[in-house]
Amino acid sequence: MRSELHLRHATVQDTPYLLALERDPEIRSFGLEDEIPSEEDMIRFVQENQTLKSHQQERWMIQGSNGVIGTLDFFDFEVRSGKVSLGIALYPKSERYSGKGSQALGIGLDWFFTFGENVMVEVQKWNPISKHFFQKNGFQKKGKTNDEIEQLAISKSEWQTKRSQERKAKDSFPN
Repeated sequence: MRSELHLRHATVQDTPYLLALERDPEIRSFGLEDEIPSEEDMIRFVQENQTLKSHQQERWMIQGSNGVIGTLDFFDFEVRSGKVSLGIALYPKSERYSGKGSQALGIGLDWFFTFGENVMVEVQKWNPISKHFFQKNGFQKKGKTNDEIEQLAISKSEWQTKRSQERKAKDSFPN
């Protein structure tokens, strides 16, 4: 049975968690090139309540039954094409490989596809775990940014087909 998860916007009370996530060496190795934000910068970021339509970025906290277990970020939103980039991080590491990332991603994609059309992720070539995660969730290879980065994407129609197939499979099992 899946645990209850939901997504919510970050609050100032999430600042210590967000800073720990931003400072984690393993998380940073996945392509975070920005300077580590100060506590004041993180509080300002949270207080701005950034949304896709106003800031081209939106960060969601992945809330589990025992607290925050990760973040789901939509960024670089292009209003005309309805395209967005996505990043997901589960922290602490013990939350990974539990199905919670897929569940949170599904909630986020269901929300995004109420108004958007395409979601793209860039995966480092040396990160096969991320590539596998996105592919098992319906993303398909679309190209390369360079020799080190692959692009994977999913469209609204591809996501709707995947969700429909999941419902049919679920309905075919006796309760």
